[in-house]
Amino acid sequence: MMNKLRPFLFLLLALPILLVGCSQDGGACNECLEITTKNVRYVDANGNNLIFGDQAIYNPNDITVTSASNEFVDVRLDPDLEVIAFSLEDDFSSYRILVGDSLLDALDFELAERNSEQCCGTVTFSIRTLLNGQEIDNGDMITIVK
Repeated sequence: MMNKLRPFLFLLLALPILLVGCSQDGGACNECLEITTKNVRYVDANGNNLIFGDQAIYNPNDITVTSASNEFVDVRLDPDLEVIAFSLEDDFSSYRILVGDSLLDALDFELAERNSEQCCGTVTFSIRTLLNGQEIDNGDMITIVK
């Protein structure tokens, strides 16, 4: 009888080890997609926001972001932070910010991947940022002075 239970007991003991898999701290690790978000704030020379507030000259609802191949990118308006936000995608390194049909700015990112600190996946992040061909600070908050 014990010989018949041995394979079952082995599987019962081995299953938790297999489930822990890629966790380094011994805890459970979930697969996920961690995404880097870029926040873009437009200001004038005095620091007044040009998308939100009393000094706005751009309607946030008229702003779109596309890839260099003209694919639309999901844009989130954040009136609390007074920014437009979009996520970096593996397939795109060049983005165009448009107001209506007019090009407002071009953002180009040099991308890399690293292991996620939040889960067992990887995250795409920028290691270099260009605004209209000029290198700028590579932070997740991009402030553009118009």
